[in-house]
Amino acid sequence: MADRTPADGSQFQLVPLIPRPDRGRLGAPPIPLTSFVGREREIAALTFLPRHSGARLATLTGPGGVGKTRLALRVIEELRADFADEVAFVSLAPLTDPNLVAATVAHV
Repeated sequence: MADRTPADGSQFQLVPLIPRPDRGRLGAPPIPLTSFVGREREIAALTFLPRHSGARLATLTGPGGVGKTRLALRVIEELRADFADEVAFVSLAPLTDPNLVAATVAHV
């Protein structure tokens, strides 16, 4: 449904939020609105860690815009069947103080 017209005259559409049963659950991952393509090697490595090595935490680092969040969401999707409610998504994007990282992860 077309809505307001931006200053440049183009049209844009509002995208409704996708309802999610666990929306209120802390640590529930957001649902991507587009499909995921590629990065099979990274997905395999990140799903191997908790399944076979006992690792309970993975940290993805890199410059903004390279797909860290999308990769994390894809890995969560892969691991959900194996770990049910044991997989959590912790967004660190809002943090400006690195001293809050550990407390934020612990809280979630």
